[in-house]
Amino acid sequence: MTKISAIVLTRNEEDFLPGCLKSLRWVDEIVVVDAGSLDATLTIADAIHAKVIKAPWEGFPKQRNLGAKHASGDWLLYVDADERVSKELREEINKGIEKNTLSHASYKIPHKNIILGQWLKYGGWYPEYQHRLLKKDALVRWEGELHEHPRVTGTVGFLKGNLIHLTHRGLGWMLEKTIRYTRLEAELRRTAGHPAIAVKHLFSAPAREFWFRCVKKSGWRDGLTGWIEIFYQAFNQFLIMVWLWEMQRNESLEKTYKDIDAEKTNEL
Repeated sequence: MTKISAIVLTRNEEDFLPGCLKSLRWVDEIVVVDAGSLDATLTIADAIHAKVIKAPWEGFPKQRNLGAKHASGDWLLYVDADERVSKELREEINKGIEKNTLSHASYKIPHKNIILGQWLKYGGWYPEYQHRLLKKDALVRWEGELHEHPRVTGTVGFLKGNLIHLTHRGLGWMLEKTIRYTRLEAELRRTAGHPAIAVKHLFSAPAREFWFRCVKKSGWRDGLTGWIEIFYQAFNQFLIMVWLWEMQRNESLEKTYKDIDAEKTNEL
């Protein structure tokens, strides 16, 4: 009998984990890979008899690979704590397994992003397919530092049911994520040999993002929330360029300020 294992990554997810686990009650096994939660996350996972794997956070690829290692199912379904498997997706997967019609080795699933309390249909936010349903023996490994993805053997198909994503949960939440992810993106670009930052980059990067979100993907059609996200994503690109400029300096800003402080102090 074909079995399916759901793999959930957690770290202090007591608020959102219950809903995630409820949407996964139909799978044969739930594997929770926890990176040192200090709240009630582990209690919640234990209550539904999930298989809990404790491991320090080493990035999404390593955590996802660890989950696959400990999963016993023939199929692996990756769901984050702030995601929910829709009824349509559940029925589609169950029917495919029951009737043996899942003919591909892995599947990409449409991501239904709920952003600032609204489902954004435009701006590149939907369907934003996520590669999350895989035959275990088709998975080579997860890789990619920022936008992780699975390397798989065999063909890749597409499902119709949505994976619901409860993201961008307020400006404070967004800014906290932005600081972390834009800095990581800048570091990756620096490592890849990005040209020295010039004034043109500060304008062109946000302008390209604005054009993509607003014009090409019609993000304005989502109303005020759509416009907010258009400008916010353009702002993210500006921050990436500023982080990169700072990283490319021969001296860090911290050292520069210490030197200025010493100079001004000597003048007193």
